[in-house]
Amino acid sequence: MVRLDSDIARPEDLRGRRVGVHAHFNPIALWIRGVLQHEFGVPPSLIRWVADGAEQVAGWSPPPWLRIERAPAGRKMQSLLATGELDAQILSDSGADASAINKAVRRLWPNYREVEADYYRRTGIFPIRHVVVVKDEVLQRDPEVAAHLVRVFEDAKQHAYRYWADHRRSYLAWFGAEQEEERALLGADPWPYSIDQNRVVLETLLDYAVEQGLTERRLDIKEIFAPSTLD
Repeated sequence: MVRLDSDIARPEDLRGRRVGVHAHFNPIALWIRGVLQHEFGVPPSLIRWVADGAEQVAGWSPPPWLRIERAPAGRKMQSLLATGELDAQILSDSGADASAINKAVRRLWPNYREVEADYYRRTGIFPIRHVVVVKDEVLQRDPEVAAHLVRVFEDAKQHAYRYWADHRRSYLAWFGAEQEEERALLGADPWPYSIDQNRVVLETLLDYAVEQGLTERRLDIKEIFAPSTLD
């Protein structure tokens, strides 16, 4: 999102601007920074970042190239945008945040749906964010716990798919048409839980993480997932 009165018309125009994020380690920010760098030639080092949240990562310090500052205490990105102290904002929940400040901002990509669909067709990447963490001591007692959790979540997802297959369960008039359109692009299961089906996304995420200083070195998929979930 960029200010309505801003002359920012393209991603490239973000060079040297002040852009708000919740935190450097926010996964939405990681993906958008990666897209800006690899799709539009705007590396994170060329943007002045302002974070309105804590990193919550013990011992981390920003790399030398990263220009990041903390928002004044009690100030959120919406407030900083409204007063002109920010030029743009990377949102983590565009619906809720945008509705509160829609008189002051506009989308950098008004046709975001077409842009995202084109990105997926070209790259095969559907950006993902969250993981389920199992303590090492639990896995040491029962190495199959992680695989069992994957199966449980997969069963729950399939149950949800069956539930939403009835188009009458949504208040959207063209809910069925939306589902058909998404299936044509993303396939029958746009939210796969296996490592193999997410390999391109995970490898890209790990590349971005080391490029952006979130990790000290390039991690390997086998290092971060339980062995029982790798097949």
